Amino acid sequence: MAVIHPFRGIRYNLDAVGDLSKVVTQPYDRIGPKEEEEYKKRSPYNIVRVIGGKVPPTDDAEYLRRAETFREWLADGILVQDPEPGIYAYWQRFEWDGKTHTRKGFVALIDLRESGVKAHERTLKGPKEDRLKLLRACEANFGHVFLLYRDPSLTASKAVSEAIAGKDPDMRATDDFGNEHLLWRITDLGVIEAAKETLRPLQAYIADGHHRFE
Repeated sequence: MAVIHPFRGIRYNLDAVGDLSKVVTQPYDRIGPKEEEEYKKRSPYNIVRVIGGKVPPTDDAEYLRRAETFREWLADGILVQDPEPGIYAYWQRFEWDGKTHTRKGFVALIDLRESGVKAHERTLKGPKEDRLKLLRACEANFGHVFLLYRDPSLTASKAVSEAIAGKDPDMRATDDFGNEHLLWRITDLGVIEAAKETLRPLQAYIADGHHRFE
């Protein structure tokens, strides 16, 4: 069972930050000290200033400083929270074997009390403690838990794709490897309900994000 819900996402204010490619990063566990400094040089609002890198802080006060930065960005309008709950279509375009491919998914909340999510790898104490301290300080999640589910009917996928057909993405960024990330906000209750009902009886599996999930 996978019980999902819409939510009010927090996103960068494009008028404040300009090019999103300057403020996004690789996943935190791919960011070493050198990469962290490079990201900071790209923009005073690069998300690395909140999420940090794969080397945990030696001083727990650093998590409080990151939380202060996060809240300042919210107060100053660098980050904005969407006014109504929704789910978010998330597409990733990349080159492979000379061809352009698109991985299509969507972002939603999942009810941890009601859902049975299966993991497949061991986790380490250090990274779990690091992400938990950041979560407690900021009271926000900054990285996805990447889940897979099997739905031969493609009901949820079709509903989401139809909802964004012909629409420009609300957010677009290119990562360090030239991959393009596209995001659309969906508030249509019919689409949200289709996604919820499709996933409700299905088994979800973690593809990536075990440490954040635990």
